[in-house]
Order: sequence, then C-alpha cells, then structure tokens
Amino acid sequence: MSDPRENIRVLEELYKTHHQRMCNHALNLVGDLDAAQDIVQEVFIKVWKNMDRIEMGDYFTYYLLKATTSTSLNYLQKTRRYSEVKEEVKHTLDPTKEDPDPAQLAELRQSIRSAIDRLPPKCKTVYLLCRQEDMSYKEVAEHMDISVKTVENQMGIALKKLREDLQEYVTLKAAALPVLIWMMWWILTNML
Repeated sequence: MSDPRENIRVLEELYKTHHQRMCNHALNLVGDLDAAQDIVQEVFIKVWKNMDRIEMGDYFTYYLLKATTSTSLNYLQKTRRYSEVKEEVKHTLDPTKEDPDPAQLAELRQSIRSAIDRLPPKCKTVYLLCRQEDMSYKEVAEHMDISVKTVENQMGIALKKLREDLQEYVTLKAAALPVLIWMMWWILTNML
C-alpha cells in the first residue's frame, strides 16, 4: 500500500470503524477521557507510520486493541513514574518553591538539549528514537538495521553520559536517575 491517497483512505476507514471502540478500551484502562483520546491518536499515528509493514488481515482489530492496551499501559507506567518522583525533582530544582522558577527551567532545558547534542551520533539517534519516538529497543534495532544488543549498549552509553553531564541538577538516588532523565526530556518536549 504505497499510494499515499490509498493509505489515507484506508486510515480514514480504520478510524471510522475502530476509533470509538479503541477510545472506550483505553478509557477503561486509564480512567481519563483526554488521556484515552491521546492514546488512541498515538496508536493511529503508529499505524500511519507503519502502513506499509502492517498487514490488514483478519487479526487487525485484535492488533489495534493490543496496541491500544500496550500504549495505555505505557502511559500508566510513565504517569506513575512521573508522579512518584515529581515532588523530589521539584524540590531538587528549588526546595523553597512549589513551582520551579522559569529561569531555572530554561537553564535546565538548555542543559538537557546540550547534553543530548553532545552524545555521539549513533548514541543520540538511539536515545531519541527510544525516548522521543517511544520506540522499543527491537523497533529501533529494525529501524537502524542494528542488533537489539547494540541498541541496549548505545542506550547505556547515552544514559551514563547524560547522568554525568547533568550531575549538577541531580541529588536523587542513582536508581531514580533514568526516571529523572526521562522527566527532563518530557519537560523539554512538553513545555516549549
């Protein structure tokens, strides 16, 4: 299905047929209508990006519901992680204020951008695909035509370098650092 007009037609039909059911399914899992709609939109974006690789056979409805479930669970995992360390990070930025100072946030955003930009090219690409595009290690490996082990190694290098570069902002336990780095990326992408 490489014809863009045909892809659009197919996607519109899929949307009309499955959108409401997927929203209801996501809503049952996450309990928030706005989040459920965002989740379903994310699933349709992934379908759009992978139209040429997805088979629209007998099990496609199952695939959409499975993708909705998986994306919902990822959402719940991220929001749980976010809420668990939110207060600690807030106090790390400035323990005397409820909301961080905009100047501190701007400095943090710039430090994150710079730290990511300083990563070696392959490492940076792997990190951004995993964190920004929310791709699994397997998906990144297939996309970049490298092994899953290479993706794991590159992510390890990226996280280590980011921890080192952002150490001045971190007073959390070492186990919370990957979550902090994810949160910093979330701040960077959602508060610009």
